Amino acid sequence: MKWAPSYDEAVKEAQASKKPLLIDAFSPN
Repeated sequence: MKWAPSYDEAVKEAQASKKPLLIDAFSPN
């Protein structure tokens, strides 16, 4: 699972842009 850093980066980007998280598709939450 090497996508952890990308996940963290995507979360920060999404929070900064106030956009829906693309990673929601990969997360059970």
